[in-house]
Amino acid sequence: MNIGTILKNLRTERHLSVNLVSSATNIPKSCIYDYESNKVDPPLKRYYALLDFYGINPELILKGKEVIDITNFSPSAKKQIWIIKENEKKKQLKKQNIY
Repeated sequence: MNIGTILKNLRTERHLSVNLVSSATNIPKSCIYDYESNKVDPPLKRYYALLDFYGINPELILKGKEVIDITNFSPSAKKQIWIIKENEKKKQLKKQNIY
């Protein structure tokens, strides 16, 4: 899967508009459209900013690990996944503070 497809899937799976992503990341809408349509690859700084906005660890994508497609999951299943991810983040933060 190419970068543009990944970015577009991440945005559409979350039912986000290009306007919202543009506002949140300070990346012009035209650039987001270009990235998602594979006209150009985003510079790494912007790519990381977009992945960070979507809550995706860039290392997973760069290492070729699959990202779970939650498009067809029920709202309650999506909420459960979000809760699990948040709990994992909290555990990581606790580990970092302990060591």
